[in-house]
Amino acid sequence: MDYRAAGDRLPGVPPPTAAHLIVSSILRVSTRYIPVTPEAEKILHDRNVLVVPDFIANAGGVICAAVEYHGGTQTTAFQMIEEKIRVNTQLVLEETAKRRVLPREAAVALAEQRVQKAMTYRRTS
Repeated sequence: MDYRAAGDRLPGVPPPTAAHLIVSSILRVSTRYIPVTPEAEKILHDRNVLVVPDFIANAGGVICAAVEYHGGTQTTAFQMIEEKIRVNTQLVLEETAKRRVLPREAAVALAEQRVQKAMTYRRTS
């Protein structure tokens, strides 16, 4: 599988234009805090290039902070990061195929479901 990161852009080439130039990638992950624009995601999707949304691929820092907050070790943090990003990416890709939507749409739906579920745990006093 060929892999490209969003930060691997051609110097001076705007993201939607760069998306037109990418023909060899199968998987593209938004990384380095440089997300792929919605227009570029659609162009890549139309070319059968899979884009993992930035908030899925870049979740490591948040996961690490949560592990550290709860007293976890560096080893535990790395294990949790690997597991959660792998599982979440798999869920997004499965929903993408099942619902025939862009990966970002599947990822947003997953995030919204989780937020809705978390809101049921709120205490009101």
